[in-house]
Amino acid sequence: MWHAERIFVCFACRLSCHKKCHSRVNYVCPKANNDQPTCSKFFGTDLANLLADDEVPALLNKLLNCVEVKALFVEGIYRKSGQMAVFKGIRKKIETIKEPEAINFDDIPIHVLTSLIKAFFRELSEPLIIPDLYENFVNISEIKETNERVRCLRAMMDMLPKGNKCVLDRLMYHLARVAHQESVNKMSASNLAVIFAPCIVRRNTTVHAQEQLMDVQKQAICVQTLIEDKLHHLQETLSQIVELEGATEKVTENLRRIEEHRRASTGTMIPTLSSTDSTTNENKDNLITPKISTTTKIISTNLNNNEEEEKNNLTKIAQEKEKNIETAKQLFEEQLDFLDKEKAKLIQELPPLAPVASSEDLSSDDVDNSGGVKNEAKNTKELQKQNKQESLRSQNSIEEYALDLSVPPVVALLHHACKSRPSKGKGMRRPSINFLRKWRSEVENNA
Repeated sequence: MWHAERIFVCFACRLSCHKKCHSRVNYVCPKANNDQPTCSKFFGTDLANLLADDEVPALLNKLLNCVEVKALFVEGIYRKSGQMAVFKGIRKKIETIKEPEAINFDDIPIHVLTSLIKAFFRELSEPLIIPDLYENFVNISEIKETNERVRCLRAMMDMLPKGNKCVLDRLMYHLARVAHQESVNKMSASNLAVIFAPCIVRRNTTVHAQEQLMDVQKQAICVQTLIEDKLHHLQETLSQIVELEGATEKVTENLRRIEEHRRASTGTMIPTLSSTDSTTNENKDNLITPKISTTTKIISTNLNNNEEEEKNNLTKIAQEKEKNIETAKQLFEEQLDFLDKEKAKLIQELPPLAPVASSEDLSSDDVDNSGGVKNEAKNTKELQKQNKQESLRSQNSIEEYALDLSVPPVVALLHHACKSRPSKGKGMRRPSINFLRKWRSEVENNA
């Protein structure tokens, strides 16, 4: 028994641990003196020390963005833990480096990144939801109506400090994006709430274990409601983006038609009489009829005036059409700019997603490396090729595996039959001589 060996006991909370296991314990003593400065710059510190202008810490935001870009389609995200050796190495690097925001997380396993996020919220010196609001937060879970519960939780979030509210809002949005891919990653809002509720909601004082278990259920209900509210908002945002894209397509189509109409209108020229043609016609008239009556002159002048009026009217109509086309084009361009700005506002927090293969069948200790998912994808491709080859072989299975009775059977020769026999199991015995004789006679009769 390891109790007989040396153990370590915490003076504050009386936590006991084996001498070989104390370095692996990820537990923060709730009664520890918070006045002592910690060596960590990211883990176990006060959230106010990490906030700049009441915004999300840069390193935390970078971790969340990495998970959103790479791991929303990974099955069991946040449920599986990362490899402990890699986790400790990255954590030590974050704590010792001067600028941890410059660390490249692209080659780090996904489950290690999620373990870092959970450790950050779990080891905060003060929980994300401050202890002064703990009782009110837990009591909200007793409200049965969903809309009323959401309204109370929003009012509770408004009572938080500005930095805590900003970080909590970013975390809920991140978990809503994970829950949005529930059909692939198998992580619903309730599953995520069970994981993150103890990390962001804690008591200041120790209570009985039974009461603590009851509080965990209430905490999960409240956190699940927050995630579902953010998920509903996310779905509405995505639907609005789709509507904006449809509107932009219509506006661009109208602009294209305006350009085509303008090109067609410039191609058609208004017929006009040249001065040379008029002079030649007058010369011909003078040659044919030296004396033209006054009536014909009046008629010709009236015709010329009518032609000029028609030309002026056509030019005015063309100018008015051009003005209308310009105003319509300007309106459509303004609408297009407005739609682009609105769509940019909606998608500024929605980075492009890259699907990642699932790693459910592999354990976190064996697979938590960057090549694990790639190897799994290669294995699936090889299995597909083998299945295709087997299906092709099965079509000719009669010819390929036909029996040939003319060939003598192949008999395996064992030089030491008794030595190669496995040892007897418990409760087993060798067959008796009578049984062997009876079995041999049955075989000979059947032959």
